[in-house]
Amino acid sequence: MGNFGTIDGHIDCLDCIGCLTTMMAMSRLPDGYEDGRFHLLALGIYVHLGYMKIVAFCGLNKHGGTPPIAPAGHSNVADDAVRMMGVMYPPEAMINGSGSVKTILATLGKECLELPPEVTGYAFVFPVLF
Repeated sequence: MGNFGTIDGHIDCLDCIGCLTTMMAMSRLPDGYEDGRFHLLALGIYVHLGYMKIVAFCGLNKHGGTPPIAPAGHSNVADDAVRMMGVMYPPEAMINGSGSVKTILATLGKECLELPPEVTGYAFVFPVLF
């Protein structure tokens, strides 16, 4: 996950200052596993990432996380242990209507699936107004 999933944290530099990032924990972990934590480093607090926990925060402040941890004595990850985080970003280019910055929807291995300008630009969404 690179610096996105580390306690060192990162800042989402392309986020809109007037909006919040929303993150939802959808992990399915076996009993005894530590859920992991999401750290809001600028505030000095963290949130346990239990199932269906939703956190709204400003991505322009430093934040990061820790992974789930298997119980003591488990050297292998259980086959049914799944970590899934859904993150909804408020990119500045999408909010202010410029749509000139590529918005990443998902990753496909080493390639990114990008939202095209007809999704991110107001001229395409509301053509009657322009």
